[in-house]
Amino acid sequence: MALTNIQYNEIMRGYDSLRASNRHIEAERKKALYLRLPELKEIDDRISSLIFSYGKRAVMEEYDDTDLDSELELLKSKRLAILADLDISPAYLDPIYCCSICHDTGFVDNQKCSCFIKAEIDLLYSHSNIKNLSRTETFDKFDFKLYSTENIDKATGLSAYDTAKKAYDKCRQFVRNFAVADENLLLYGGTGVGKTFLTNCIANELINTSNSVVYLTAIELFDKLSKIAFNNESDDSIYDCDLLIIDDLGTEIKNSFTDSYLFYLINDRILKKKSTIISTNFGPKELKQNYSERTFSRILRSYTTLKLYNNDIRLNEII
Repeated sequence: MALTNIQYNEIMRGYDSLRASNRHIEAERKKALYLRLPELKEIDDRISSLIFSYGKRAVMEEYDDTDLDSELELLKSKRLAILADLDISPAYLDPIYCCSICHDTGFVDNQKCSCFIKAEIDLLYSHSNIKNLSRTETFDKFDFKLYSTENIDKATGLSAYDTAKKAYDKCRQFVRNFAVADENLLLYGGTGVGKTFLTNCIANELINTSNSVVYLTAIELFDKLSKIAFNNESDDSIYDCDLLIIDDLGTEIKNSFTDSYLFYLINDRILKKKSTIISTNFGPKELKQNYSERTFSRILRSYTTLKLYNNDIRLNEII
């Protein structure tokens, strides 16, 4: 998903502000030096006039610029000598750019500059609702040592380690295929087994490749949906973002509204081929008990189910 017009304009306003700030600094520098050295201003004005004359002659196809060249070189030499006497670098009065590549325009040859891509990623993070701390939660920091090889899940026959490895591999595959496959994931398991860490790993990878991600707890999600439904507030991001993450489904207050709007949201994103990740403490049996048949059926048919099984990792880290 490309940046929305609002997001793009926000970045471009940042560039406008940056250029205006730098032009102000340039103007203040020149003003101070010109007051101190009127001769320098006369030289700079004459250089500007000569450069204009070059352009005028080019338009009129007059190519004999010998006289202009010699005068321009003389003026430049005088200018350098004046600045050298004051121990001022010639670059001190040059245009100021925070990005020397694109000169603070955001683009080079109609392609996004690296500084634009960074601004884009920072903006996507700020709009994602992901806390700054989670930017450090990446796949290479996923610690398999926290999962026991001896703690066996009776339902699957797999150890906590094998279960985590299976979920980890699928999440990495989800990221690799994101551009070409509209997949959805349901991560479930007890408290503190790594569900949120894995979803943050996915979010970080995708935001860093300029995909729009929105992270909401179930409580935050239904609060937004109620404001949209009853207060006429507008927020298309939960329907149109590249990836929606719903964390801790099941912690919200459940009623006919939450169930209806959850189904509508899930179904709408499936039809739009937009990916969604749901994490929950509920297993399939509890999901079926707590949500309508059509909601449960839609999740069951359209989501890859990943179970995480272990003791609370956060306790393991403390002990």
